[in-house]
Amino acid sequence: MARVHTHYDNLKVARHASTEVIRAAYRTLLRKYHPDRNPGDSEAARIMRIINSSYAVLADPIKRKKHDLWIAAQEKTHPSVASRSNEFNGSKAATSPAAVGFKEKLIRGIRKITFHMAPW
Repeated sequence: MARVHTHYDNLKVARHASTEVIRAAYRTLLRKYHPDRNPGDSEAARIMRIINSSYAVLADPIKRKKHDLWIAAQEKTHPSVASRSNEFNGSKAATSPAAVGFKEKLIRGIRKITFHMAPW
C-alpha cells in the first residue's frame, strides 16, 4: 500500500516542526515557485496552490491538530502505511529510491536465506 502523503511532505518539514520552521520552509518554496519568477509555468502554479493550501493547514493550530489526528488515524487503520514525515530526520538530502530499493531487497534476501536454512 502507498504511503500517506501529508502537508508536512508538501512543505518538506518534519511532523514535529515548529511554526517558525514551517514558515521558513513555506517562504523558501514560495520564492522558488512564485508566479512572478515562473511566468507562464503551469507546473509552478500548481505547486504554488499545493504549497499555499499546506501552509494554510499547518499555520493554523486547530487545522494542524486535525491534520495530525487524520495522519494518526490513517496509520492506526492501515499499519503498513507509514507517513513520510516520520522518516524525515532533518537532513537536506532525500533518500534515493535506489537506496530504498536496495535496502528492501537486502532484507528480503536475508529473510529468504534465514527461512531456507536447515536447522543445525
